[in-house]
Amino acid sequence: MTNQEISDRLAVEIMGWEKRRAHFHQSNPFYWFDGDERQMVANAWHPPTNIAQAWQALEKVVKGTDLYFEVCRYENGAGVTFIGHGNEGFEIDEYAETAPLAICEALLKFVERTNK
Repeated sequence: MTNQEISDRLAVEIMGWEKRRAHFHQSNPFYWFDGDERQMVANAWHPPTNIAQAWQALEKVVKGTDLYFEVCRYENGAGVTFIGHGNEGFEIDEYAETAPLAICEALLKFVERTNK
């Protein structure tokens, strides 16, 4: 999966945004919208390479839950672990070259797990 595909999936599946053409702005015709509220130019959302945006998506998932997460740096890349509590206990470990990419890949695995 490309970084752009990861970005688009996180925008839709985690952030709940919709990509729409913005007729009012011709140089950047596509924006991410949350309902009727414009969030940002579509190509400006790139959490696999932007740690602040990766963290924003991560916070959206864990806010108000009992999920525990950890971001660790290893010699071969960054590792991300989510651990659920109670009867729904699980663990997702994801490794990538950078922390933002590892966070994004772990978030996608989390989404796949919760959509089963």
